[in-house]
Amino acid sequence: FGGVLGGLLGTWLFTLDPAAPFAFSTALACIVFVLYTVGFCIRLGFGDDIELAEEKRSRRRGIKRVSSWRKSEINANRKSMDSEAA
Repeated sequence: FGGVLGGLLGTWLFTLDPAAPFAFSTALACIVFVLYTVGFCIRLGFGDDIELAEEKRSRRRGIKRVSSWRKSEINANRKSMDSEAA
């Protein structure tokens, strides 16, 4: 459905001006980028470390949080220590 709608809108915009579909898609992409970034910042809090912000959020919502980032960081450190020892 989205492809059909985009095709029809693009064709109609092209009849107005050949650059109009490109200007419209650029504006739409910028708006979506700003909304997504602001939403992410609102979710985590402005200026907090992601790990701390997610920990606060999980505590506030009463969800047990398992940090896969810390696990992969620890595993990477283990692998580098194992390769140095060998």
